[in-house]
Amino acid sequence: MRRGPACARLEQQAMDYLGGMLPRSETLALEEHLAPCNRCASAIDDVRRVRELLERALPEEEPPEWLKRATLARLAGDSQPPTRAPGPVSVALGILTTVLASLALHVRSGLPAMPLWVAIACGASWASLFTAFYYAALSRESEKTWGGFRLSHLSLCGLGAMGLYLLASVFMPVPTLAQTATGALSVGQPTVLFFAGAAYALLPMLICASFLCARSRCSQMSYVVLPSAMFLLLLAPGILVECVRFTAGAVTALSLGSLLGAVLGNLAGACVGPLLIPAVLRIRRDSP
Repeated sequence: MRRGPACARLEQQAMDYLGGMLPRSETLALEEHLAPCNRCASAIDDVRRVRELLERALPEEEPPEWLKRATLARLAGDSQPPTRAPGPVSVALGILTTVLASLALHVRSGLPAMPLWVAIACGASWASLFTAFYYAALSRESEKTWGGFRLSHLSLCGLGAMGLYLLASVFMPVPTLAQTATGALSVGQPTVLFFAGAAYALLPMLICASFLCARSRCSQMSYVVLPSAMFLLLLAPGILVECVRFTAGAVTALSLGSLLGAVLGNLAGACVGPLLIPAVLRIRRDSP
């Protein structure tokens, strides 16, 4: 019998066939070829005998325990990302960001001196929150997901939105805007603060949520709740710092406005981000 393509295929797959590693369809095809082809059947028998001789000559032995432990430890070490020490760095960044944010709000707003206990409480809360956000972004835990988002992406979204809010407050502090608008529009201060809080929170949340949601796949409820909640956590001490001269009703109005703006910005970012950001990146990549 002349040697055909089936014979060549059998030569290549002989060891896999004898070891039972071929798919069922290929095994059946090879067995159909072996029935009429004496040359290939003889070759398979020779290979089978060689395998049996090798198995008898080289019996399978269990490796020693020390070797198994060393191998497993080496594999575990190779599979882990490089070790980072984010704790001290996160604390330093948290304290530095708290000082800069407090100066940006306090100095630009021309606020009166706060009671010492209020300043300590706000500073400690803000430093703790900033440190936690930086740690979540830098540590090994950053690769974990929460509500469909990577923890590092959520943290960076909150930090980015807070940075944009502070930038807007540097150019136009909320107390200054509230005083100017109250006199010009003849409306109550709580009303002005409500709309100011909504406007100041909406745009930063829209920008950051657009990038966040463009890179994540999660439920619509997660889109609305998690990013805006992370932003509002960082924003709460800032509202207390900015509104130390206002009444409780004015602070409540600003807080509710910020909540509304953050949620609306988050919703808009969840709708716009997955459509707009990939298109912009694709245009930039295709442009010469």
